Formats: sequence, structure tokens, C-alpha cells
Amino acid sequence: MTLVRPLRVFVLDDEPLAVKRVIRLLAEIEGVTVAGSATNPLTAIDAIDGANVDVLLLDIEMPGLTGFELLDRLKTTPAVVFTTAYDQYALQAFEKSTIDYVLKPIARDRLERALEKASRFDSAASRRGASDVQQALADIASALKAKPAYPDRIPSTIAGRTQLVELSHVTHFYASDKLTYAGTATRPVPIDATLNELEARMDPSRFLRIHRAALINIAFVEEVKTNASGMIVKLTDAAHTEIPVARDRLKIVKSRLGI
Repeated sequence: MTLVRPLRVFVLDDEPLAVKRVIRLLAEIEGVTVAGSATNPLTAIDAIDGANVDVLLLDIEMPGLTGFELLDRLKTTPAVVFTTAYDQYALQAFEKSTIDYVLKPIARDRLERALEKASRFDSAASRRGASDVQQALADIASALKAKPAYPDRIPSTIAGRTQLVELSHVTHFYASDKLTYAGTATRPVPIDATLNELEARMDPSRFLRIHRAALINIAFVEEVKTNASGMIVKLTDAAHTEIPVARDRLKIVKSRLGI
């Protein structure tokens, strides 16, 4: 890979482990400097605008603000490389103009190709191609709408009262004593569904089955540990919940978490 010019790259993804992995990959690529990173899109806007960024590695689906919405709020115009778990069928629009993409988990060779393309981008090209960029964004958004509709909330019924729980607040689902619970920042909430049913209904880019008794929200993964017994996922909830990874799920968990 040969970059046309050195690049300052900013990484934005709501999954901390994904950010750490990408930064490790970028550190191995000659001519690339990490200009900054963030996991919260709402607070990242000023950081991106103030960091003299050449390339923005940007997740699409993030809580609070999507990648598309964030771009509308930026004052600067870096080259954009989307990072996404979506399948190929929706991604041909990314090839237009200054926009590119890499599929998660991110492979170094694909990241290098995207950065090489981005190194040919400059602010003048951005101004000339602004309409192309906007059209590409519109095409991408339209293509992604064809994906299955996943719920944003899940009902919990207790003593005849139904509470709607925001999935963005759910750290994990787990089974205990033949019941299913949603773990949240404050307390567990009973859910009238099996883990198999929940897994089928949840967005697979957000929720991952790591054990027959546990379905985790990837955004809340804080740390992955290994010991003599195997792999353990630690969450960012108040209890810092630790959940073992089943042996038959190790490969897919490592792939999804980029480790």
C-alpha cells in the first residue's frame, strides 16, 4: 500500500473494543497518525472539527446519533470511511466519490485499501464533489432501509402493568430459574420471552449470543478476559457483570468483537 500523502485519522465507534482494535491496526500502517478517537458521537463533533482530520473512520449505527446524522453536523469535510457490519448487498453506494467502507470485523488489508483511496481526497475535491457525496449518502441510507426492522424497545409486564424498556439501555439478556431478564443500569427487568426468541428478534449487529443463557449488547462490552476456564466478557454495568463465553461461541465472539 502506498499513500499519496500522510493521513490524520479519527476513529468513531460506540464499541470501545472496536476503537482499540482499529487504533492498533492504524499504528501499524506507515504514514498514518491517529488524530483522535471517541465512542460517543454527540461529544465527538467538536473533537473532529478541531483535530485537523483527513479521514474519519465512522460507525453507522450508534446510540444518540447515526453516522449519517453526525456528518450533517460537521463543519469540516474529511474523507469518510464507514465501518459497518451490514452485508455487501447494501454497500455498492459506498464506492461513490470520497466515501468508502470496511466491513466489521475490520481486516488490515481492506482498511489499507480504504485509506489509500482516502489519501487521494482533498478539500478541493470535496467542494467539487459535494453533490455526489450527498447522493451517495442518500443511496446508502435508502439501501439500509431494506434491512429487517428491529425493535427499539422491549415490553416487560409485571403485575398487569407493561413497561417498555429501551434496548439501548439493556446491557444483556440472561436466563435464570426458567425466567428471562433484561439487565439494565439500575436493575434486572423480567421479559416474557425466551433467549432464543429474543435472539431472533434483536438486531444481530447490536446483540450477540455468547452462551445458551446470555445474549449481550455489544455496546456495553468493557473487557474480554481469558483464564484457565476459557473466555469471559465483562460488561460496563454497575455490577461489572462477567459472563463466560461458551466454547462453541468462541470463534464468532472473537470475530464480532474484533479480537
